[in-house]
Parts: sequence; structure tokens; C-alpha cells
Amino acid sequence: MRYLIVIMAFVTLLCAHDLIHKVSEQKSIVVHLSFGNDDDFSYEPYEVFYADEKMPYSVGRTDKHSQLLLLPDRAGEWYIKVMSDDGHGKVIAIVVDENFSFKDNSQPLYEKFLKIFVGVSIIFFIFTVIQFKNRRKNEKNGSSQ
Repeated sequence: MRYLIVIMAFVTLLCAHDLIHKVSEQKSIVVHLSFGNDDDFSYEPYEVFYADEKMPYSVGRTDKHSQLLLLPDRAGEWYIKVMSDDGHGKVIAIVVDENFSFKDNSQPLYEKFLKIFVGVSIIFFIFTVIQFKNRRKNEKNGSSQ
């Protein structure tokens, strides 16, 4: 009986060092990072903070596809601080509501409307070039008479 108790004690100690895992499905927020010309931001460090907390909620690196996951455990304002080895980085603010829906508040206006601005600029440039050529053509025709 004594041996059985000793063996049981060793068995319970062996189980205490076992790494147990659990696979589950949760709602997460995926943040994709890239430079303007789709340059890679893979394997760069990031930190996730909740509201005004000083201790990070999560620390890690972006994955192969320049993405990171946020698994918020409560509603509120979350901050993701990303930085690259060459000094590029930004702080992304995400507001998560009670249903774990989110709103990205950190995107500046020029990022939101960049494509529209570029399109309007190209149209304006083409119009200016056409006007400039027409004016030169009219000046040549007027001076040759």
C-alpha cells in the first residue's frame, strides 16, 4: 500500500509539468500593416495596451503576412503600438464595444481619402497640361499672323 501511495505521488508530479492546450474559436480583430506601396511589415514587434494601463496586454511580432491579432477581453479603447527596426511605427487606437465590434479611430484623414486625393490630383494635372498646350498653341497661332 505504501508503494502505491508513493507511485501515485510521482504520477501527480509528472502531470503537473505537462503542457495542456485547448483550441477554441473566438472573435478577434485582425490588423494588417504595410507601408503605402505594400512593402512588407512582417515579423516586426508590437505591443497592445488597454486604455491607460502601463503594462502591455499583449506583446509579440507580426506574422508572415504583416498581420497581428487582437483578442480583447473587455470593451473599451485599445492601443496597438507597432514599430520596425528602422524606426518606422505608429500607435493605432481601436474602440471595442460590448458586442466586441470595433471602430478604428487612428487613421488620419489623409489615409482615409488618399486615393480620392490622388485621383483628383491626376485629373487636375491632366487638365492643366491640356490648358497649357492649348494656350501655347493659341499664342503660336496668334503671333504667326
